[in-house]
Amino acid sequence: MNFTQHASSSKGNLYEVESLGRRILVDCGLSWKKVLRAISHDLTTVDGILLTHRHGDHSKSIVEATTKGCLDVYSSKETLDKVHPPASRRIHYIEAEKPFKIGPFDVYPFEVIHSDIHGNVHNLGFIITDETGDRLLFAIDTTYIPVVLQTKITHLAIEANYDEIRLIQSVEEGNLPDFISDRIRRSHMNWQETLRYASEDCDLSQCREIHLLHMSSTNIDKAKVVQAFQDQFAAEVITDGL
Repeated sequence: MNFTQHASSSKGNLYEVESLGRRILVDCGLSWKKVLRAISHDLTTVDGILLTHRHGDHSKSIVEATTKGCLDVYSSKETLDKVHPPASRRIHYIEAEKPFKIGPFDVYPFEVIHSDIHGNVHNLGFIITDETGDRLLFAIDTTYIPVVLQTKITHLAIEANYDEIRLIQSVEEGNLPDFISDRIRRSHMNWQETLRYASEDCDLSQCREIHLLHMSSTNIDKAKVVQAFQDQFAAEVITDGL
C-alpha cells in the first residue's frame, strides 16, 4: 500500500491510497483541474472517492468528480445531501461501523468528532485494508478519535493540527483571537493528543509509515513534532512541507 498527501491544509485536502495498481481518493477539496493534475489525469485506475465530510476544503470538486470524472463517491447521507452531487448511481450512502468494498479495498468507516461555529458536522474516519493485508487508518478534522484499534496498522494517516501550548501563547500575546482558538479546539486535534492516541490506542508494532496531516503553518513546530514521533515509533514519519 502507498499513501500520498497531494494537499493537506485548510486551503484544500486530497489524499490517495494505492495498491497493486488500483487507487482510491480520500476527499476532493481542490479544483477539479488540480485534482486531475495531482493524479496525472488517469481516472482509469481510480475506483472511487471516500469523502470525510461536507466542508469545502474537503468536498470542493465532488460534483465534478461524479459528473465529469464519472467517479463513485462514498460518504454519509448527511454529508452528500449537503454537498448536493446529482442523484445517480455514482452516489453511495455509507454508515459508521458498516464495512463495504471499493474495488479491491475493504473499508471500515467510523465516526469522529468535528464541530465548528456552525455546530456539529458529521465526519467519518476510515480503516482501509488492501489485498496484501496492509491496513491504513485515516482520520482528519477531529478533536479526538473514539475508536480503540485491536488490529495492527501498517500505515497511519492522522491529523496533528496544532500545538496546545503555542495556541495558548498566541492568544495571550494577542496574535490570535479567542474565538479562533476555540474553533480550532472544537474542530481539530493537537499533536499531543495525536501522539497519545497513536501510543495508547493503536497497535503500531507493524507500522511502516506515519503521515501527519493538516498541520498548521503557524501554530505548530513541524520539525519538533516529527522528531517526537520518530523518537516514539520505528515507522517513517512523513508530513507535507518537511
